[in-house]
Order: sequence, then C-alpha cells, then structure tokens
Amino acid sequence: MKNEERNLQMFVFDLLRFHGIDGLIAFHPFNEAKRAVRSKGFYQRLGMYPGIADVVLVHPLKGIVFFIELKSPTGRLSTDQRKFQDECLKYAHYHEVASTAEQAANILDCWGMLKSNPLGKTNVSRAI
Repeated sequence: MKNEERNLQMFVFDLLRFHGIDGLIAFHPFNEAKRAVRSKGFYQRLGMYPGIADVVLVHPLKGIVFFIELKSPTGRLSTDQRKFQDECLKYAHYHEVASTAEQAANILDCWGMLKSNPLGKTNVSRAI
C-alpha cells in the first residue's frame, strides 16, 4: 500500500470514528500482505478475497454492505480489484473508488454514513 493510500485510509477511519452514524460497522479487510505464490490458495481457503475493497461498511439500519476502494491520485485498479468491482456492480452492491479525502467524505455522506461531513457535500453516482 502506498503512503498516499495509507493516509487516505487513516483519514476515512478517523472520519468515521468522529462523524460516523451510530451503529455503523466499518473495517478494512487485511488482504495486502506480501506472500509466496504457493500460499495464495491457502489464504483464499481461509477467506482471503483477492481485489476486495479497502473499506467495507455495513449500514446499521438498512443492513446494506458498501465498499470503497482507495487509490492514490495516479493509482489504477488492479485486475482483481476490477473483477471485484464488476461483481459488486453486477449484483447492485454499492462500490465506489476514491482518490482524495474529499471524494471519500462525499461518498460516505451520500451513502448516509456520516452525521455530518466536515468537508462539504457533492453528489455521488449511487446515493441511497
């Protein structure tokens, strides 16, 4: 994970900690550790999901799962991340990509995950 992406992830979880709605479940699925190719199958059997988004959220009242992939401003989705995004969109799961703090905050705000958005609000393609 690049420093820019790590900093963005820390921003997102700080924002949720201080401005997230009550009862929200939000976590980062730890998936990015470097490992030997031969152990990939083992970790997948344990539940590792290649390409899963950096932030997973469960809305406390609606029971809907949301995904945010965090990228540096020049970052691009990997093949596995693109496959995961396609699967989400195929089954109408919420999935967005953010490369700035403003984008991430606006996505969370439009999805109803924040009590307040300290960075303002804009529209996101799939507000609930």
